[in-house]
Amino acid sequence: MPRLIPIVLVLITALTFWRLATNDFVLADDNVNILENPHFEKDVPTGIGHFWRQPYVQLYIPLTYTVWGLLVKLSFALGAADAPDEVPPALFHLTNVLLHICSTLLVYAILRRTLPQVPPLAAAIGAAIFAVHPLQVEAVAWATGLKDVLAAFFGLAAISAYLNFLRPDRSLESRRVFYVLGLVTLILSLLAKPSAVMVPFVAGILAVGLLETPWKKAARTLLPWLAPAAIVLIITRLAQPGHFAGFIPPLWLRPLVALDALWFYTEHLCFPYLLSPQYGRSPEFVLDRLTLPRTLFLFLPPLAAGIALWALRRKDKLSARIAGTGLAVCFASLLPVLGLVPFGFQRFSTVADRYSYFAMLGVSIGVAWLLGKLDRKLLYGAALLTVLAFAVRSEVQTRHWRDTYTYLDNAMRLRPDYHILYSIRGILETREKKYPEALKSFHDAIQRNPNHFDSHFNLGATKMLQERFSDAIPDLRRALELTPHDAEAQRHLADCLRETGSLEKALGHYETALELEPWSADSHSGYGHTLLLLKRYPDALPVLREAVRLSPNRVPPYLHLGNCLFHLDDLPNALRQYQTAAQLDPLHADAHFNIALTMESMGRADEALAPLGRAHALDPENDRIAVALGHLLKRLGMEREALETYESILKSQPDNLLAIHGYGWILAAGRDDSLRNGPKAVAVSREAIRTHGNDARLGDLLAAALAETGKFREAIDLLDSIIASLAHSESPDQDLLADLERHRDAYRKDTPWRE
Repeated sequence: MPRLIPIVLVLITALTFWRLATNDFVLADDNVNILENPHFEKDVPTGIGHFWRQPYVQLYIPLTYTVWGLLVKLSFALGAADAPDEVPPALFHLTNVLLHICSTLLVYAILRRTLPQVPPLAAAIGAAIFAVHPLQVEAVAWATGLKDVLAAFFGLAAISAYLNFLRPDRSLESRRVFYVLGLVTLILSLLAKPSAVMVPFVAGILAVGLLETPWKKAARTLLPWLAPAAIVLIITRLAQPGHFAGFIPPLWLRPLVALDALWFYTEHLCFPYLLSPQYGRSPEFVLDRLTLPRTLFLFLPPLAAGIALWALRRKDKLSARIAGTGLAVCFASLLPVLGLVPFGFQRFSTVADRYSYFAMLGVSIGVAWLLGKLDRKLLYGAALLTVLAFAVRSEVQTRHWRDTYTYLDNAMRLRPDYHILYSIRGILETREKKYPEALKSFHDAIQRNPNHFDSHFNLGATKMLQERFSDAIPDLRRALELTPHDAEAQRHLADCLRETGSLEKALGHYETALELEPWSADSHSGYGHTLLLLKRYPDALPVLREAVRLSPNRVPPYLHLGNCLFHLDDLPNALRQYQTAAQLDPLHADAHFNIALTMESMGRADEALAPLGRAHALDPENDRIAVALGHLLKRLGMEREALETYESILKSQPDNLLAIHGYGWILAAGRDDSLRNGPKAVAVSREAIRTHGNDARLGDLLAAALAETGKFREAIDLLDSIIASLAHSESPDQDLLADLERHRDAYRKDTPWRE
């Protein structure tokens, strides 16, 4: 029978969470961490390196991001996706379920090691409670919950290894191997999520409380484990400065926030039927609703636990010690997220189901000991029914994570006025390009909480997607009033200012964004682009080189860097940047267009035709590309093709001056006799002058058309007046003057001009 227990635990867990294989991502951090992560692109190993060098979105969890990155890479390799936002969610959900199964088996092993006096069935039921309790669903069902599941898996592995290290029946060499294994898995746990700092303390509690290891020995052997934990604490504190946690209650009020959190977990542990992915139980929310009776009420759980342990200790010291150990494990596991120390998510809520994931080990200890102590068939039957009820409830709970809509429906059923939920709905609608609905959702969120940074930020970001840059600026400014240290908001505001022509102001916000996130490729790219627009090419060059280094798989930095090099007359290197951009995205019309322009500038007009034709095929509605193609065809003597190109432009853009000019010159002065048409060229030129005014180049075109029809005197008189007007201007175009004089000389000889 004991040999079958691990198999049964695997089956129970798998059957409870089987539905997750068909679930989608949820746009509550799944989009930020996975789908829209700029570092998860084709060259994933390069992107993963970013997460080991510095925090990302105020969290240093490089191992978790590495696993996500490898899953994205696997999706690419299997041909299931070409971009992060296309990756199949099943792979991520199944990874969570697999880790949860492994953690359940580790819990069973820990129970067997620390409670050898209880029957295997009691330990199995304790582990089953860990596996199927509805509080566990959030961490397992949410793709972003990997950080909790992964950290717990390695944390439990570290504890199991440490408990094996303490076994006196093992050889010294074997014990050393387990000790090193425990230290390594602890470090992996810390790199998956910082709250794993409590793993050494939980290991010590189990060693002293259940194995009766002298506390001095436990402290001495676990002291080296505290070094990596301390390092992670420092990194986490630097990554999550105080402003990121939002409202921070004074020290004397924080215990009340912690007591409220403990009451919450106690209530939901015993009655897990009103679970939500969003509770909105922030410190501010808790303290605003705190009355004297409720304050006294918060002391009931710890007071009741203390009295029960005291009474139990008088009758059964061993049971009291084991029960106290279970409670201590729960408390120690929850300690980093009780609100005594501020943390990032606390600006939304101090409590969340996923925070109890690792703490469920303490509950498993209590359940296993109680069953083993009483050892009654009726109690075992009740426990098995409880496991079954929890499993059914958890299976139903997984349906609430099917997609973002069901996620929101469940959350809004419990908290219909919670502003965060309207903001998440707006994000979903933005992703589906339902911009009017998204704007309404963000306004609904702001109406419920005018001081919610994310709602103002997302409102501005959605307007940016609609290219309403001027309208977005006030929303982004309001967001920055609420959270001035948000690098993304600084960058978005800078983008809007750049698009509306406020280039110098944009530079200031890009600089602030780079101070906050010096590793941001987007900020470097935007900053460099703005310097380009200001024609500060030498200043832009190092900034854009850094943007390319930080994000070697994205097209815009290469295009901007190519433009900078082009203006600095470094045409070969500019061409290389454009070619790299085209390799990264063969469907990027601007990349091919820039390749063609650079080749033409290098005197390689024949080679430029292929990339320019490719650009036109990719973006046939782009008049700028079409005009350039017409000009290049005309330059290469392919006048019929050029004429057809100009005609296609003029059908949709009859006032396109560049197309009119190219079209008219082929009619007036082309080399192909069959294409020239003097009267038509005259009509085209006169209509263009009537529409656009007395432009010197249009006058030159009209003169050529007149000469083609034999009206040389009219052509000469027209050019005389244009040349005289240009000569008396403040800064005449000398190249244009020279062209006009050459044309006039030809007409004086009664010779039409030929291109």
